[in-house]
Amino acid sequence: PRGRPWCSPFPGNHDVLFVEKVLQPARRRCRRHRRSKGRVPFHCGASGKALLAFGAEALREGVMAAPLRRRTPWTITDPARLEAELEQVRAQGYAVDRQELVVGYAAVAAPVFVDGVAVATLTVVGPVERLDVRRLAPVVGAAGRALTRDVAPVKG
Repeated sequence: PRGRPWCSPFPGNHDVLFVEKVLQPARRRCRRHRRSKGRVPFHCGASGKALLAFGAEALREGVMAAPLRRRTPWTITDPARLEAELEQVRAQGYAVDRQELVVGYAAVAAPVFVDGVAVATLTVVGPVERLDVRRLAPVVGAAGRALTRDVAPVKG
């Protein structure tokens, strides 16, 4: 979406690896594109929650068994609360982060599937006061589904 950064995260062993970011500032016409290396705990953001909700059961169990460390005052650190959040993510088809990873920022993430398992997400990030989750969620969800169709293996 115009004026919002998006990133393409993939699951690691115990965290989410961000491999690419595209930044498109709302007030500037130029687009900055940069490859990014970074790891974020699964429970701290929209991307990780989408991967946990739709990923392999073993991944979810491993994350839930480890301590859920706080990154901000809004980070979910209670396993029962995180499981309830993951149920909501599965029901709505996308995950939301409201300052759980970085104070002042929110995100919406949709899973990208291969063989029915989430292997990546498409994520839009922005300042919490400007990120319109209700407007972006359907767009991000549709983009995630389109990407899933595009990367689906050809059966022959």
